[in-house]
Amino acid sequence: MKKIVLLILFMNTAMLYSQVPQAISYQSIAYNSSNMPIVNGNIGIKISILDLTSTGSVLYSERHSKTTNSQGNYSLSIGGGTVLSGSFNAIPWGVGNKFLKVELDPIGGTNYTASGTTQFMSVPYALNSGTTINGIITIKNIDELRSRLTTGNSEGDVCYVKDYVGNNDGGGGHFVWRINGFSNLADNGGTIIVPTSANPTNGRWVRNVEGTAINVKWFGILGDGVTDYSSKLEDLIATFNSDNKGVKVLFPKGVYRLKEIEVPTGFTFYGEQGVSHDLSYRTPVIIRPASGAQYVFMFSTTTTNASLENLNIDGDFQNPTGQSLIAGVLFNGTANRLYNNNIVYCKQHAVKSTSLKVSRIENNMLQGLFGSGLPYGNDSSPDNGHIGSLHLTNTTDSWIINNEIGMSTSYGTLKDLTNRKAVAILGNNLHNSIISGNVFENGDKGAYIMYSTQNRFSNNRYEFNGSSGMEILNNAESIFTGEFFCGNSLSQGGRYDDLTIDTASSVTPNQSSGLTFINPTFVKGNNGGLIQEGIDPESRLPRHNVTNYASNSGDWKITFVAPYFQALSRNKDAQNNSLPAVNTNTPAQSPYMVN
Repeated sequence: MKKIVLLILFMNTAMLYSQVPQAISYQSIAYNSSNMPIVNGNIGIKISILDLTSTGSVLYSERHSKTTNSQGNYSLSIGGGTVLSGSFNAIPWGVGNKFLKVELDPIGGTNYTASGTTQFMSVPYALNSGTTINGIITIKNIDELRSRLTTGNSEGDVCYVKDYVGNNDGGGGHFVWRINGFSNLADNGGTIIVPTSANPTNGRWVRNVEGTAINVKWFGILGDGVTDYSSKLEDLIATFNSDNKGVKVLFPKGVYRLKEIEVPTGFTFYGEQGVSHDLSYRTPVIIRPASGAQYVFMFSTTTTNASLENLNIDGDFQNPTGQSLIAGVLFNGTANRLYNNNIVYCKQHAVKSTSLKVSRIENNMLQGLFGSGLPYGNDSSPDNGHIGSLHLTNTTDSWIINNEIGMSTSYGTLKDLTNRKAVAILGNNLHNSIISGNVFENGDKGAYIMYSTQNRFSNNRYEFNGSSGMEILNNAESIFTGEFFCGNSLSQGGRYDDLTIDTASSVTPNQSSGLTFINPTFVKGNNGGLIQEGIDPESRLPRHNVTNYASNSGDWKITFVAPYFQALSRNKDAQNNSLPAVNTNTPAQSPYMVN
């Protein structure tokens, strides 16, 4: 006999399975003849189970006396009332259609009026463990399913598993006994369960997967905040990584510990709810590094069409589990996407790329460089010694759009006191890409762009950085439109510049050329955080808004079209000997201006 899942079509009702054996929990709203809810009233209810049709013979009937609540709701257990006729336990659920008829007396008597008749779309299962003749087997958890005897099972039999482990953990579901075509499949702990007891037909319990997403809790990834679930997530990936097409993996509410999860081609990992871009985030899904993690998620150079969406990845820098973390996400490959994530509190990088093509980093909050003693270098080190919260090397034809990118929340202090190498975004060999609508904030420098060509920057904001807003080294043939520089040079008395462009003809590798800035804006800037930390932005205006390191002419010309300067240079130097005088240390060559 096949055991089948119960699905109930309802009208203003909800059919729920009771934990009392041989009973069905029923909830509804009681209405009077004027179609208004009967609030806080005594009502009489008659329940009938009809055979074959909505007007068929009554197999069983019972009555209940109930009191509605302030919304008119009431609940009862079908099979638990005063019996009027028949036997609930004797109903032949497996033979023909069955219908539920509900009748109501609005004043609590037995003068019933029909309230509605609804078909049971499939037979209800018995809520006790063990084989049933006319119902579905109910199992407490996956371990019990695995150890259950299979003698007598038939192709298509169904078990309902309440939990993966227990306590309504969300990892349960319906499993179907399959033999043909399944006998060689291994137990993956989620969708294929192989019995450990005698299994003469060599069958498998196969999860009934509903919808388009794979829930991580089906594989025992329960999000308890402590357990390292990496191996279980790898089992999930291995199960569905056959055709590399459109696999969506859902993280429901929970705190998950993971490390070095390789994101395969075609996979999307996403949280059940969008994130707010705030360091004091409020989200039901949090992913933190497991012990020893260097990365949480990893996209390889061969990964394509994969994405992370709506995830809150907390680098956990203040705890031992976050100390080995190099980046929350290693983001490489082609046509991949990071969308609407918080990747925050990372000791070093929030996101690091070493080879990225035709990919999107869009609408994320990326906050890194929270750790102390980071391995900053000098000008002869790789990336000229810089460490970026968003650290991009060898990136081509990509989009960095509408992100907030920075680091720890204190203003006016340098992370790297010696060389100013902590940056919100580092771009080294960044080519043919669009960088638009981002905020680069609170670094030693907002942006450091080197050895890059043919990019389009627009409407980015460089604000409240300890030294420079942006420094450019050996860039060519790029356009900057509507760039906004605000409140930079907060550290060490305003010794630095909003924008520095290296056109030094004496050092050929550093020359920048063919750059056009259209309508850039340079203003003082202020916010409440500066005042709270006792910083007077008037005393820390940049030394120069724009600095070139060589004559701005010929092949190395940098063009500014319609710039706006609120403070071209500080005018307090003569009165404050603790600050460097204008043009003392670095010559400020006048860029070519078109007003």
